[in-house]
Amino acid sequence: KDLKTGKTDFALTSTKDLFLTLQAPRFLREGDKIELVTMLVNNTSRTLQTNVSLYLSLNEEKAQELFKLNKTEQEIALAPKEQKVLTWQLEAPADIGTIKISAVARSGSLLDGEEKVLPLLPSRQRLIESETISLKEGINKLSVENLLRDKTLQLETVQLNIAPSLIMPALNAM
Repeated sequence: KDLKTGKTDFALTSTKDLFLTLQAPRFLREGDKIELVTMLVNNTSRTLQTNVSLYLSLNEEKAQELFKLNKTEQEIALAPKEQKVLTWQLEAPADIGTIKISAVARSGSLLDGEEKVLPLLPSRQRLIESETISLKEGINKLSVENLLRDKTLQLETVQLNIAPSLIMPALNAM
């Protein structure tokens, strides 16, 4: 039989005429100030007048105002085979949850977009503090001034548990 062999090489490139990428961090913390970056690429042979929109939601609710996003749309002209970067200034609100960032680029019938979901984490640590206070007979006032001394603390919840003295029933039983 015939033992002929052969080899061939070829390269394949797949592109979009209008291409958008959204560069976002993996997470945000309350109060973070960031510059969100969108990169646009025009792979056509003509100039594209492009409208880029940015949408933000926090816990599935519209949140442009919460993030202090002044402009949600930008216009840009992309020359043939050109790429440009657009930036957006954001400040994370004092809240926690899930952020969805969507960027959409439109130029005539061309459309591309990207969406990222990331967590909004607290910027502070949660501390649980407990204190045992004994009330003396005839005193019916309780003070928690130590919780109010540190002005950097932000109180979320104060829980008061009143438990009768456990030694009294034991002494009375003797």
